[in-house]
Amino acid sequence: MPISSLVRFYKMIDFQKNYCNKILDKIESHHISELFKQPSEPGDERYAGYLDIPKKPMDFSTIRKKLNENQYKCIGECYSDIRLVFSNAMTSYPESSGIYKMASDSSNWFEKKHADYP
Repeated sequence: MPISSLVRFYKMIDFQKNYCNKILDKIESHHISELFKQPSEPGDERYAGYLDIPKKPMDFSTIRKKLNENQYKCIGECYSDIRLVFSNAMTSYPESSGIYKMASDSSNWFEKKHADYP
């Protein structure tokens, strides 16, 4: 089978894309998720207090763009990026911070939703 025929098998189907978009909608409905909706920029005061700048930054607008442009081959790749947003926050802020707690709570919620994926 030619590679071009195989490529179509390595794209998310519409159901998966819609599911990921709905998960992102739920996460973004939380007010503190505002910090993670757009890429951070050097000198942005919203990100003051970073303990460590993430080596691979990720945000929800980038995830949504990758979804809309069919850059994910499978739902697991999208889930990895969502997890990356939370893990970046939890490694970048102290455990006592509200941002860390929100990321931890959102991560736990996401993992439960992920487990319910049909």
